[in-house]
Amino acid sequence: MPGIGKSYAISQFENQSKIECIDLDTSIESSYHLTVPQIIHDKGIEFFRLYEAITLRKLNKLTNTTLVACGGGTPCFHDNISWINRSGISIYLHGSPEYLLQNYTQHQIKRPLSNDKDLDQYISKLYHYRIEYYQQAHFTIDVEKNSDNIKNIINNIIVDNSANNG
Repeated sequence: MPGIGKSYAISQFENQSKIECIDLDTSIESSYHLTVPQIIHDKGIEFFRLYEAITLRKLNKLTNTTLVACGGGTPCFHDNISWINRSGISIYLHGSPEYLLQNYTQHQIKRPLSNDKDLDQYISKLYHYRIEYYQQAHFTIDVEKNSDNIKNIINNIIVDNSANNG
């Protein structure tokens, strides 16, 4: 979900030589030379979702120690969750709609598809639509209960996966 802390979580690993970090939105912006909100505004959400799926699949040289942060909608379109699960280990960072709303307001988060007027309804609707895709992830981390320990949990998942598949 937007505002859950995916970008923050991946930033915790950026200086570790053993783990390669890729932010899918950053990859899209680099290759398209526009920000995600600009792409959505100029080309529309359908174009963005297709380009997102194509960019995701171009990440075909992933290793056991590659960590990819995907946008909150990525798993929900173009069979991306199936591709992600076949290509590696998926981790869903879970937070309740109330927690997400708190993050939005506390950190003044702006997302291309959100409307500040009805933010609580927007988050609730998005959450209920996307949850069926998120629940297909291999692992779920409840960020509300583990906010101080997310890095260690993700690291343990990566280390365990590397040991089992290395």
